[in-house]
Amino acid sequence: MRARVATFAGEARDADYDREIETIRSEVRSGERPPGLEDAKGVLILSGEGGKRLAITLFDDDEGLRRGDAALNEMTPVGMGTRSSVEFYDVAVLDMR
Repeated sequence: MRARVATFAGEARDADYDREIETIRSEVRSGERPPGLEDAKGVLILSGEGGKRLAITLFDDDEGLRRGDAALNEMTPVGMGTRSSVEFYDVAVLDMR
């Protein structure tokens, strides 16, 4: 399993931000995924007011990671700050009980 960890900074916690978070929640609940992310699983971690955000996206294999990374690089979330880094990791242990 592979992980893509993107860090964002400079969020504007305003109405656009709240709408974007709700859009993401709705897409996750519905099971809809943008092209390239059909098999991805993810975690969105928010810090305090105006802080930073981590978007951790999990993929079963390198091919999924490549496809998902390309799709995510094309996205520009409204009000979510600037993507300051993207790193890739091997997932050694995952327990989502």
